[in-house]
Amino acid sequence: MTGCIILALLFTAKIAPATSQSYILYVAILFIGFPLSIVSNLSSGPMMDRVTPLEQKPMIQGINAAIYDSVGGRVIICWYPTCQKVLACTHLPLLL
Repeated sequence: MTGCIILALLFTAKIAPATSQSYILYVAILFIGFPLSIVSNLSSGPMMDRVTPLEQKPMIQGINAAIYDSVGGRVIICWYPTCQKVLACTHLPLLL
């Protein structure tokens, strides 16, 4: 869900020439998508708890918490190269 909202914002930002209608569309996607993105992030924990075997729940909860915390700006050092590659692929449409 969050990735789709980000892609919609990226493609909306690439509309040329920029007009007041494209600005209204961008702001509408941003303000409608933000609450949906938060709900998507908060609901991932219970979903993973439901499908994870009992002996692996602490590990999955830790990974989910680490990923959720990294969204706030605290990136885990060992995941940094992978995050950079994912971000580079996500921003690729901006270069086209």
